[in-house]
Amino acid sequence: MDPHRTYEGMSLRDVYLSHCKVLSVKPNSVILKELSTDVDAQPDAMSIDVSKNYLGNRGVLAFLEVLNLTKSLQSLNISNNGIMNDTIVSLCRCMLHHPNLKSINLKNNPISLVSAVALLDLVRRNPSVSTVNIDGTLIEDRAKLRLAKTIERNARLAKRVTKDETPFQKIEKEYSERRRQHENRSILHDPMENNGEDIMMLLRSSIPRPPQRSSSGWVVLNVFISSTSSDFKTELRSIHENIIPSLNKMLTHIKVHLHPVSVYYNENSKLEEPNHSVSTHLSERLWLIDICSPVFTALLGDRHGPVPGYIPPSHETSPCLVDVRNKEALPIAILEAQYGGLCNPSSASLYFVRQGSRCLNPPQGIIEALSDDYSYINTDPEGKYSLANPVNEQANDPNETPDVKKTRWEMWKDLKKTILGEPGPMVLRKYKSRFTKVTPEGDIMLADQEEFNEAYKTRLLAVVTYLYNDAINEGQQEISVKKWKEHPQYEQETTQYIYGVSPLLGRKNAISKLELYVVSPASRNILLLRGPRGCGMSSVMAIFIQRCVKKESSTLVHFVVGHAGLSTECCDLRTLLLSLCRNMTGQDLPLHIQNEVNIRIIKEYFRSVLGETASSLKDGHLLVIAIDGLDKLVPTITPPADVLMTNTGRNILEAEEQSLSASKKDGLDWIPMCLPKNVRLLVSCSNESPYVAWLMARGQDSCEDVTVSSPGTADVEHVIAEKLAAAKVTLNKVLIDDILAKPDIRCPLYTKLIVDKIIQRWERGYPSAPRPFVQSLPDTVDSLVENMLDYAEECAGKELVRDTLCFLALMTEGLLLMQLREILANKGKTVSYLSGKKLAALMHGIRPFLVDIIGQPPWNGTAIKLQISSSVVKDALLARYAPTEEGKMAFYAKITTYMYRQSELEDHPLTADSLRTYPCAMIKARQWSSIVSSIFSVRTVRRSFYHHVGYVFFREMLHAATALWEASDGGTTGVGVYAPDEVKGWLHKMKEYIHFVHANLSSLSSRPLLSIQQALQCPDESNVYIEARKHFELHPNESHFICTNKKALKLHKGLVSSSVFSKNGLRVLSSASRSFTLSNVIGDVIHQIVLNSPIIRAMVSATSRYVLVVLGDKTMSLYDAVTGTSVSKLSGHTGRIRCVDMSCRSRYVLSGSDDGTLKIWNTETGKCVADLAHNMFCASSSAFTAVSSCTGHPSDESLLLSAVDRVALMWKRQGSGYELIHRLTAHTTCPVKSVRYLQNGELIMTCVRKPAAGAGGEAGPTTTPLQDTAIKVFNATTGELKTRVHGTDHSGIVSLAVCPNEMLLGAALEDGSVVYWETRYDTVDLYPVKTIKAYKESALLVAFCILQETRVEPEDSNVPPEHTNYLAVTIGDSDMLNAYYTSDWSPAAEYVFHTKVQTLDCTTMPTSDGAEIAVGDSAGRVYLLKSNR
Repeated sequence: MDPHRTYEGMSLRDVYLSHCKVLSVKPNSVILKELSTDVDAQPDAMSIDVSKNYLGNRGVLAFLEVLNLTKSLQSLNISNNGIMNDTIVSLCRCMLHHPNLKSINLKNNPISLVSAVALLDLVRRNPSVSTVNIDGTLIEDRAKLRLAKTIERNARLAKRVTKDETPFQKIEKEYSERRRQHENRSILHDPMENNGEDIMMLLRSSIPRPPQRSSSGWVVLNVFISSTSSDFKTELRSIHENIIPSLNKMLTHIKVHLHPVSVYYNENSKLEEPNHSVSTHLSERLWLIDICSPVFTALLGDRHGPVPGYIPPSHETSPCLVDVRNKEALPIAILEAQYGGLCNPSSASLYFVRQGSRCLNPPQGIIEALSDDYSYINTDPEGKYSLANPVNEQANDPNETPDVKKTRWEMWKDLKKTILGEPGPMVLRKYKSRFTKVTPEGDIMLADQEEFNEAYKTRLLAVVTYLYNDAINEGQQEISVKKWKEHPQYEQETTQYIYGVSPLLGRKNAISKLELYVVSPASRNILLLRGPRGCGMSSVMAIFIQRCVKKESSTLVHFVVGHAGLSTECCDLRTLLLSLCRNMTGQDLPLHIQNEVNIRIIKEYFRSVLGETASSLKDGHLLVIAIDGLDKLVPTITPPADVLMTNTGRNILEAEEQSLSASKKDGLDWIPMCLPKNVRLLVSCSNESPYVAWLMARGQDSCEDVTVSSPGTADVEHVIAEKLAAAKVTLNKVLIDDILAKPDIRCPLYTKLIVDKIIQRWERGYPSAPRPFVQSLPDTVDSLVENMLDYAEECAGKELVRDTLCFLALMTEGLLLMQLREILANKGKTVSYLSGKKLAALMHGIRPFLVDIIGQPPWNGTAIKLQISSSVVKDALLARYAPTEEGKMAFYAKITTYMYRQSELEDHPLTADSLRTYPCAMIKARQWSSIVSSIFSVRTVRRSFYHHVGYVFFREMLHAATALWEASDGGTTGVGVYAPDEVKGWLHKMKEYIHFVHANLSSLSSRPLLSIQQALQCPDESNVYIEARKHFELHPNESHFICTNKKALKLHKGLVSSSVFSKNGLRVLSSASRSFTLSNVIGDVIHQIVLNSPIIRAMVSATSRYVLVVLGDKTMSLYDAVTGTSVSKLSGHTGRIRCVDMSCRSRYVLSGSDDGTLKIWNTETGKCVADLAHNMFCASSSAFTAVSSCTGHPSDESLLLSAVDRVALMWKRQGSGYELIHRLTAHTTCPVKSVRYLQNGELIMTCVRKPAAGAGGEAGPTTTPLQDTAIKVFNATTGELKTRVHGTDHSGIVSLAVCPNEMLLGAALEDGSVVYWETRYDTVDLYPVKTIKAYKESALLVAFCILQETRVEPEDSNVPPEHTNYLAVTIGDSDMLNAYYTSDWSPAAEYVFHTKVQTLDCTTMPTSDGAEIAVGDSAGRVYLLKSNR
């Protein structure tokens, strides 16, 4: 049947009748009753019973197309109809897509194991089938039992109670259909405008510096959009909703993401309005421009925006503001344009000037929306209206004189003249538009924006093209993710962290002790720096690190715990130790250590690396290990034993070794008791930490204690003066004395906050701090924090400040600025950004509570992370805004919702960070149902390992299981509204996922895309397997393999030497050590025979009647494949048997040996009928005389081939002996490895492992020698060379295979590549059609199998089926199987084995839809794999 045929205008009844006519079949009356004549009608439920009304094979085939067009079949009874295997296979393929199918009756039909395999596949992939009657058939009892067990399992699964979908399940369903189908295309494909080259030239003249890529390989470019007022609402909406999203899709493949920052765009945000207009606070607007460097865009029109009251002291000396007169009167448009681009030569600045927007008849509301001032509207002689106002209505001060307005207007015209006349590094574009309407809020909307949209998109695209031209020119190759320690940004940010910390409060005493400790001979091996919380220990440690780096006599290894700018993953003990090991060795850690989760092994590895590093230092050199904030380590998760215990009683993580419990004598057992003499260990932690007690318990000879003391008054005064001077703020001596009189002034945190409070007032426009203001400042840290929170709420609104600070306080690692904007403004599915106006107000109010941003512009947006600076501040924030546990859980729930949505995005810079973050928030929010459905899923496991956060995700799995175990008292009680039985089922599912991830950590890390494929290796009853199967059912286009004998893998004790299918594809023969096994294709063992001698290899005869076994005692045994009894024993060789084969009718056995003879044996009698010596055919006396290969003719038992040394021999039986017909000097440099017949014996192919380069005979009249190729093809009749096969000269051949139709040839090579040829033997030289570099190490095996066949109609035609597609299967790197479609060489599926693979074979005749593969490994397992396509 034609799969591409359409049936427009035909009812199901018409379709059935047409196919009956084609197949010459009488229409069945039972089927006709079920089918309607209505073209649009679809039957609700069909039940077909033709057990008493003969249908036959062709009748079923005619009905198949109807089954393909409808999905309403509920039951089918075709018993007593003489249905054959091929018909059942086709019928099962159709019934896969009938979700309501319940019953199938195939009773008393002559079907066998082929149909059993198809039915088993049907019930596995369509679990709705509950009854299959196969009584009275030829199907084996083992297959019937397997089918019954599968149906029983489906029935148990159907009884499981399905709860209502959680919000996260709904989100997952929403994103389940989204596939990664991004086209790899250059971003330069969009047509640039005529002045595109001018744009690039101007950008080159400005030399903008691009931000460095983050550890994930992504770059987030913050794009600041300056506009004079809200008149540009139309342009801003177009930029945010159309231009930026479209560009982000185009830039995905080079991992660049644009993030817009605009002051006036917040259409969908419903946040509380601040009490004070942020437009007058220029410092925060300029700060936004800084974090968006180097991309600055400005939208300029005829209105120049509001006027700030003054210039902030911190920006008085900015180059753009030095020579400008009347600073107090400058509009913000001028200041932003000057600061963002005109005076910043390293900025990529884009200016867009909207020329007068006009209309003949102004729409209703436009004039009313503007000021009454006549200067706002100009009317030209033609009656057209245009905007021409010198000031914005928001800044219209009635006390301003006309002279002041005129001055501002003149400045505005000067600025525009500068931009228009001298663009310099800027990219300028003029555009026009027209009025349409005015919104109720007074926003003027414009039309005809196509010109602006194209101009903005083209120019911003040009900026990205220039900044990341190298990535674009890589030809769409995937951006390589550098290790964080090797990344330039790591060094830059680390240096900024170290050198950016001032000597807070002058801790000279503590710093001197640290320096003395690493210089003089120390009697104690550990130095503990401790003090109260908020005393500034991190500053002291940072100053010491800064000085230690400069010393040539010391090697410094340091780690900062919990710092948002320096931590890329969860800071637990494992992360700490691996980071120190990585820095000590200066190279990547071994893969098995990177994927190790057992903390005991990590500790042992750290101690060994420490000892090796110390012993490798020069005399007089020291290894200094500095750990800042040891008490901030995330506690090690210790799950309950029941979760970690396997079925064999083994604890997978050895949890008793992980606990950092105070009950242990030493909680720091990873530190050697006796450190080497040239090692110094410095750690800092607070007085309240248990680490203090553990360190001091090591004894006075082991640990020296240094306490950070309170600073003196002079130190405090020096720091205050230094910070105020840096902010351009001056205070007299009286005010300084008032500040020093505060009770908590000697607390570093209080000092920092009170200075920030004064600077905030200064930036607000109050140039002086009166004494009453200073005296009114709170006296304690807690009260000062409360006072500054009140001020922040006044600036940005209570709700906004509360949500922001709670989010930051609850997230240990902080939040990215772009994450925070989206969390605060995200409403439903539509993503809207918090406007720059509100963001600036928010940052102005809360910046004193945050850690300073690390580094200098240009910043990568993924590096701008916000984090609460002090645990004291964090506690105060939570006590004010979320004092109860329920309050904290509410904030965690908000974070979880956003993070989960973000983690579902396929290609986004925040995906990895969200995957790392949302599980922890979800666990703390106690959203148990969502935890089980979202965290414990095969799809999420794959995504986490794909984004390189697999270990963090696994840690959160342990965290979730532990939390639920404790909340439910070990699963004995309910949790919330959930019953104990449901909680117990959740714990069981968690345990299965934890064991699955732990058992596959290495393969999941190296091949994350195969995570769901590996889940299919789990037991059929496990939740992991069930969800993996459901995933592939929802995504049928994802190719994968299914192991059909999962419960019977272990067939042998030793290495598998053979695993081959019989010719009919119904039996699998495997051998190993001293036994061989014959089983069916569903894994049931039919015969298993143990021998006294080791087995070298085994094979099945072409007729599937005999099993030939080659033994290590130089003999062979022949067995009956049906009964398993011994037929004969073949002995006579004096050397090791190298090659064997059987004739096409299984009457003779061929065997070649090291003794130089080829023997032909009679299978019935076991007698040797011919003994052919090969010694005389060797090229020299020193040549290897073993017969390396032998094979029989595919159709003539009198012909055979053999190979010895470099010669291939063709023999023919003459009477009682054999006569040599052809002696083919196949190769001139290497012995022949294999020889075989092609094209039904008309051609002969020979192969060597690897020929010597340049060897061979003469090439015609020239003297240049011919290169001896590894594969050659000869004419079997004449013995002449027909074809030389090229493409393997650079590497040796490991395995060679020929496609069943002999139209393709494949070879696995030693360099890890697999080469394919189309076998056109009419050419002298044959070159590859496809070369796939599939493996890092050697490719091991290659094979072909039929994947799809097209049968002609009617069925009884003499024309054989046409095979239209094949599967090329390869194995390499010892444990990796890859399959490719030969039609277009696209990847079909992959499979990972846990042990080294030894053998590979594929069926040459399919028994169902998909290929079947047999693989044997080194542990005695035999895998029977079936592809889904």
